[in-house]
Amino acid sequence: MGSLTKRGNKYQAKVRKKGYDAVSKTFATKALAERWIREIETDMDRQVFVSHSALESTKFEELTQLYEENVAQSMKSFDNIQCRLRGLNRHFGHLFLRESVGRALLNDERRLRIHHLNIRAKKERRRIGFV
Repeated sequence: MGSLTKRGNKYQAKVRKKGYDAVSKTFATKALAERWIREIETDMDRQVFVSHSALESTKFEELTQLYEENVAQSMKSFDNIQCRLRGLNRHFGHLFLRESVGRALLNDERRLRIHHLNIRAKKERRRIGFV
């Protein structure tokens, strides 16, 4: 069951349903909060809801380490992948996934590396594309 609470000039949406952890999120408008509640309840009814709270508290470095241990080790190019992951962890390892290691952040870092370190753009695009 979803509920809305006005907190200052924002709206906090909460969804509680038996068999699932309680989920909440804050929105700027009431309409966005109501839409989010409907989406979460629909996903729970269809039994496809996945809580992202564990992902949001995960660091980028932890994610790459899991990838290295569970996926990359069996790959032919493991040494190359391992080297790339180390480089990415130097720049993004300290960030939590909730801080959005997104396209804009990656592009800013790519431009910085190309400009200051005089790295070829093609090589850098390949490295960022790996993420």
